[in-house]
Amino acid sequence: MYKLGRYNKLRVDRVVDFGIYLEDDEENSLLLPKWQVPEGTEVGDELNLFVYKDSEDRAISTTVKPKGVVSNIVALKVVDVNKVGAFLDWGLDKDLMLPFKNQFEKVEQDTTVLVRILHDKTSDRIVATTKCFSHYDISTKELHESQKVELLIYDKHELGVRALINNQYLGLIFEDEIFEDLEVGDLKIGYIKEIRYDSKINLTLKPQNFSEAVLNDKLIILEKLKNADDNHLPLTAKSSPEDIRFSFNLSKKAFKKAIGGLYKDRKIVVTEHGIELNVK
Repeated sequence: MYKLGRYNKLRVDRVVDFGIYLEDDEENSLLLPKWQVPEGTEVGDELNLFVYKDSEDRAISTTVKPKGVVSNIVALKVVDVNKVGAFLDWGLDKDLMLPFKNQFEKVEQDTTVLVRILHDKTSDRIVATTKCFSHYDISTKELHESQKVELLIYDKHELGVRALINNQYLGLIFEDEIFEDLEVGDLKIGYIKEIRYDSKINLTLKPQNFSEAVLNDKLIILEKLKNADDNHLPLTAKSSPEDIRFSFNLSKKAFKKAIGGLYKDRKIVVTEHGIELNVK
């Protein structure tokens, strides 16, 4: 039996004027519209297609790739809100419904929200929910401090920004660890800073290995200098934390360590008015 909201391997059963019909192992028939049929497709071929329901509530297959499948957590834009709920752009001709009952807080049109895609067995439809907390894994046995992880920015918090870790755990980036603008839906590489006794996870966007962190910061500064006029930037260890953050997305402490290392390596020249590449 094909699975709604997922990719399915389907066998071409017959060709008609408006497309092709495909069957799964239990001989359930699905249409693939003519404009989506891959060139050269013949009866008996097997295609890997996404299955969802169209505007007339019929199961249909497609070669168009959605922005997420069932069980995925993704950031989607709200394109409409009406009396039954919100509708999200997930890359298909039919928008994904986010019912009011599935909203942790009411969402507004033209905002981006983080949702989990679900197969609602009661209605046999694919829907979204912002109530993801029950799905988060509170066991942190697969994580360790300093570990490099993938982060999906979930929402803004009074203490900083919350993020999904490897699409499985929930963590927090404290405000003093943020040196760039972060928006809901942003994908970032981050690091486990601390796993607390209560299994809550503190995150950072900077490598926790000292040498790796400094090397990364050095590369950022060198790249900026290479692209600057005359390979010069009017920033020094005495510059304000705000100016340093604006230019490099670095804390003043990290900046001072990096330029100290670059100076020692003879990669830069430090002057009264700033730093510049050492081209000698």
